[in-house]
Amino acid sequence: MIFGFNRRRVINNIKKNAEKKQFNAKAELNDPVLTKEEVKKLVQQFWQHTQTLNYRILNLNFRRIFGLVAIVLPPRSRIEGMQNLPDSPSAFITGNHYNQFDVLMIKRLAMKKKSACMQ
Repeated sequence: MIFGFNRRRVINNIKKNAEKKQFNAKAELNDPVLTKEEVKKLVQQFWQHTQTLNYRILNLNFRRIFGLVAIVLPPRSRIEGMQNLPDSPSAFITGNHYNQFDVLMIKRLAMKKKSACMQ
Protein backbone atom coordinates (compact mmCIF):
# COMPACT_ATOMS: atom_id res chain seq x y z
CA MET A 1 0.00 0.00 0.00
CA ILE A 2 1.28 3.45 -0.79
CA PHE A 3 1.05 4.45 2.90
CA GLY A 4 2.48 1.16 4.13
CA PHE A 5 5.89 -0.46 4.34
CA ASN A 6 6.11 -0.90 0.54
CA ARG A 7 5.62 2.75 -0.37
CA ARG A 8 8.88 3.10 -2.35
CA ARG A 9 8.25 -0.12 -4.32
CA VAL A 10 4.69 0.98 -5.16
CA ILE A 11 5.92 4.39 -6.36
CA ASN A 12 8.55 2.65 -8.52
CA ASN A 13 5.86 0.39 -9.99
CA ILE A 14 3.74 3.46 -10.80
CA LYS A 15 6.73 5.09 -12.55
CA LYS A 16 7.47 1.92 -14.56
CA ASN A 17 3.82 1.60 -15.61
CA ALA A 18 3.70 5.27 -16.62
CA GLU A 19 6.89 4.96 -18.69
CA LYS A 20 5.29 2.02 -20.54
CA LYS A 21 2.06 4.05 -20.85
CA GLN A 22 0.25 1.26 -18.97
CA PHE A 23 -1.82 3.58 -16.82
CA ASN A 24 -4.28 0.90 -15.73
CA ALA A 25 -1.65 -1.68 -14.75
CA LYS A 26 -1.49 -2.79 -11.14
CA ALA A 27 1.10 -0.98 -9.03
CA GLU A 28 0.19 -2.13 -5.52
CA LEU A 29 1.92 -5.22 -4.19
CA ASN A 30 -0.04 -8.38 -3.42
CA ASP A 31 -3.31 -7.14 -4.96
CA PRO A 32 -5.76 -10.03 -4.94
CA VAL A 33 -6.92 -11.48 -8.24
CA LEU A 34 -10.54 -12.57 -7.96
CA THR A 35 -12.71 -14.61 -10.28
CA LYS A 36 -16.06 -13.22 -11.40
CA GLU A 37 -17.77 -15.63 -9.02
CA GLU A 38 -15.67 -14.43 -6.07
CA VAL A 39 -16.41 -10.80 -6.92
CA LYS A 40 -20.13 -11.53 -7.18
CA LYS A 41 -20.11 -13.31 -3.81
CA LEU A 42 -18.27 -10.41 -2.13
CA VAL A 43 -20.69 -7.86 -3.57
CA GLN A 44 -23.70 -9.91 -2.45
CA GLN A 45 -22.24 -10.21 1.06
CA PHE A 46 -21.68 -6.47 1.16
CA TRP A 47 -25.27 -5.67 0.16
CA GLN A 48 -26.60 -8.11 2.75
CA HIS A 49 -24.37 -6.50 5.38
CA THR A 50 -25.73 -3.02 4.58
CA GLN A 51 -29.18 -4.20 5.67
CA THR A 52 -28.09 -5.03 9.23
CA LEU A 53 -28.82 -2.76 12.19
CA ASN A 54 -25.15 -2.81 13.21
CA TYR A 55 -24.10 -1.47 9.79
CA ARG A 56 -26.72 1.28 9.82
CA ILE A 57 -25.73 2.51 13.28
CA LEU A 58 -22.00 2.44 12.53
CA ASN A 59 -22.53 4.08 9.13
CA LEU A 60 -24.50 6.95 10.67
CA ASN A 61 -21.85 7.57 13.33
CA PHE A 62 -18.92 7.34 10.92
CA ARG A 63 -20.62 9.76 8.51
CA ARG A 64 -20.95 12.28 11.34
CA ILE A 65 -17.31 11.83 12.37
CA PHE A 66 -16.15 12.06 8.75
CA GLY A 67 -18.08 15.31 8.31
CA LEU A 68 -16.33 16.82 11.33
CA VAL A 69 -12.91 15.61 10.18
CA ALA A 70 -13.53 17.09 6.71
CA ILE A 71 -14.03 20.49 8.34
CA VAL A 72 -11.17 20.32 10.85
CA LEU A 73 -8.35 18.42 9.14
CA PRO A 74 -7.50 20.37 5.94
CA PRO A 75 -7.58 23.98 7.22
CA ARG A 76 -4.96 25.29 4.77
CA SER A 77 -6.80 24.03 1.71
CA ARG A 78 -9.28 26.06 -0.25
CA ILE A 79 -12.03 25.20 -2.67
CA GLU A 80 -12.06 27.05 -5.98
CA GLY A 81 -14.38 26.80 -8.96
CA MET A 82 -17.69 26.31 -7.14
CA GLN A 83 -19.32 28.13 -10.04
CA ASN A 84 -18.38 25.20 -12.30
CA LEU A 85 -20.58 22.76 -10.38
CA PRO A 86 -24.05 22.15 -11.77
CA ASP A 87 -27.04 23.76 -10.06
CA SER A 88 -28.72 20.39 -9.77
CA PRO A 89 -29.32 18.94 -6.29
CA SER A 90 -26.84 16.14 -6.97
CA ALA A 91 -23.61 15.56 -8.84
CA PHE A 92 -20.99 12.84 -9.10
CA ILE A 93 -17.61 14.15 -8.02
CA THR A 94 -14.42 12.11 -7.89
CA GLY A 95 -10.68 12.68 -7.72
CA ASN A 96 -8.41 11.86 -10.63
CA HIS A 97 -6.31 9.68 -8.31
CA TYR A 98 -6.77 8.17 -4.88
CA ASN A 99 -5.30 9.23 -1.60
CA GLN A 100 -7.01 8.62 1.73
CA PHE A 101 -7.11 12.37 2.39
CA ASP A 102 -8.47 13.38 -1.02
CA VAL A 103 -11.92 12.20 -0.05
CA LEU A 104 -11.92 14.71 2.80
CA MET A 105 -11.72 17.56 0.30
CA ILE A 106 -14.48 16.02 -1.80
CA LYS A 107 -16.62 15.75 1.35
CA ARG A 108 -15.80 19.37 2.20
CA LEU A 109 -16.78 20.45 -1.32
CA ALA A 110 -20.08 18.58 -1.06
CA MET A 111 -20.84 20.19 2.30
CA LYS A 112 -20.03 23.64 0.92
CA LYS A 113 -22.18 23.05 -2.17
CA LYS A 114 -25.08 21.86 -0.02
CA SER A 115 -24.92 24.92 2.23
CA ALA A 116 -24.75 27.21 -0.84
CA CYS A 117 -27.87 25.54 -2.29
CA MET A 118 -29.77 26.00 0.97
CA GLN A 119 -29.15 29.76 1.08
